[in-house]
Amino acid sequence: MIEFIWHPPTADLYSHYLNKVTQPNLLQSYPYALAIRKTQYLAPIPATIIKDGKEIGFFQAFEAKTVFGAFHVITLDRGPCWFKGAGSDEDWKMFTKALNHAFPKRFGRKRRFMPERHSDQSTEFFEVSGWHKREKAEAYKTLWLDLTPSLENLRAGLAQKWRNALNKAQRQDIDIQIKQDITAQALFLKHYLQDRLDKKYAGASPAFLKVLMETAQHTDDLIIAETYQKGRLIAAQLFITHGKAATYQAGWSSRQGRASNAHTLSLWQVMEQLKDKGVIWLDLGGIRHTDNEGLTRFKKGTGGQIITLTGQYG
Repeated sequence: MIEFIWHPPTADLYSHYLNKVTQPNLLQSYPYALAIRKTQYLAPIPATIIKDGKEIGFFQAFEAKTVFGAFHVITLDRGPCWFKGAGSDEDWKMFTKALNHAFPKRFGRKRRFMPERHSDQSTEFFEVSGWHKREKAEAYKTLWLDLTPSLENLRAGLAQKWRNALNKAQRQDIDIQIKQDITAQALFLKHYLQDRLDKKYAGASPAFLKVLMETAQHTDDLIIAETYQKGRLIAAQLFITHGKAATYQAGWSSRQGRASNAHTLSLWQVMEQLKDKGVIWLDLGGIRHTDNEGLTRFKKGTGGQIITLTGQYG
């Protein structure tokens, strides 16, 4: 039998539990919790998963409700996070039942559950447990890169075009600077917003990124990689670490940055730093073949594995 123990959201709580997870994702992290709370006004409600008196996992959901609870919104995206040895089909079956029991479907309650479960894994027990798949919702895809191999093996695993771009960038006078401070955050937002306006692509809102970066800085989980050429800032990338994993959240590049393959060299150097910090997984973020195909090709060139999740349930 599985039960949940609910906790107040604190940075120490997330740090303690996410460090027990091999492959945690950003949506289950403390910086993400605060960014959602302050920009979407949904309250984070983290919980420990208990089975037979033993902690086997962790997750955070978000909720909004009226004073008397007549109207209630509950969401759980890319969870739960299982601890070592847990996450069997039986664990999943008991978890989905327990989650449905905690937040049963009723009039006035809006539910969304996007499980961190791969599309090639069995899902028949979701319906049995009270969760119905939203067929029209697009399944989320991302790309995970394993950072445990040596740098030599990681380089050998790069696509040929990616490796050629890296070689070209390393022969140029390019300087990558890793920063966390408020000035770097403001500068990143300024260029990121202008990049979005110029190229007309979808992306996280500046308000969301602002809170995400501020919170991540306080927990030492923020990486802003600025790329300079001849003293001029030509590109930047934003990463957030969470437990033993990290996520490539956003980036921008000028025409000069694209010509010099700034993002390629920047990502490679960040991968080196993440390995030094003990990070073993890099989530390169959502990919969509119908949106920004160049970015998708760039992410795939790292040699990571594309993962498609099973979809959304309500």
